[in-house]
Amino acid sequence: MAVIRTCWVGVMCAAAIATGLLAVASAQGKSAADGVYSDQQAGRGEEAYNRACASCHMPDLRGESFAPALAEEPFANRWRGKSVGDLYVILQGTMPMDAPASMKDSEYADLVAFLLKKNGYAASSDELKPDVAALKLIKFKS
Repeated sequence: MAVIRTCWVGVMCAAAIATGLLAVASAQGKSAADGVYSDQQAGRGEEAYNRACASCHMPDLRGESFAPALAEEPFANRWRGKSVGDLYVILQGTMPMDAPASMKDSEYADLVAFLLKKNGYAASSDELKPDVAALKLIKFKS
């Protein structure tokens, strides 16, 4: 019985490791254009943006004076060749300007989803998770 239990535990551990490796492998090479957030998540991100960001970055994301634009060519130029994780880390570490890192991790992921949506990236049924390592695997195209 102990041998069967040991084998069963070994099989379950191997399956868990394989599942984790498959998740990492499927995220590698993934692009922000592949649909990495949901419309529902982007909606939550829009609420967070209006509450915490729009006063500086403007409701239309065009930016003003010291607050950079978060849409169209300025956004594309800023993030080209970088990762969604880079965007997440910058938002979390610097925004809102008067209270960096003051929001929940999930709210920062929602904000990233909103920015992706506003910049024309397709949605999917998946949601971005506030996992920096996983987000760093999702690249903006060069």
